[in-house]
Amino acid sequence: MPAAAAAVLATAAVARELKTAAVAVAAVAAATAADEAVVVAAAAAAEGAPERQVRRQQRQRQALQAQQVGQSKPPPLRQGNNSMSYPHATCRMPLTHKLGTA
Repeated sequence: MPAAAAAVLATAAVARELKTAAVAVAAVAAATAADEAVVVAAAAAAEGAPERQVRRQQRQRQALQAQQVGQSKPPPLRQGNNSMSYPHATCRMPLTHKLGTA
C-alpha cells in the first residue's frame, strides 16, 4: 500500500510540474504575441497605413493572444440584424392565432 501511495504522490507532483510548465509556455506565447502586435502596428504606421487597418491588426493580435492564453473573449454583439431586433423571429406560437382560427 505505501508503494501505491508513493506512486499517487509522484503522479500528482508530475501533474503540478506539467501545469506549471504549460502556464509558463502560455505566458511566453502571450508576450511574444504582444511584442509581435507592437511591431506590426509600428510597421503599419511607418508605411502610412490607415488607422482603421492598424486597429484591426491590433484586435487580431489581441484575439490570438487571448486564445493562446486560454482567456478568449466572446465575439462582440452584432448591431442591427439580430434576434433581439426581431422578437417575432423567436416566437414559438403557431400562426393560427393571428388568423383567428385557433
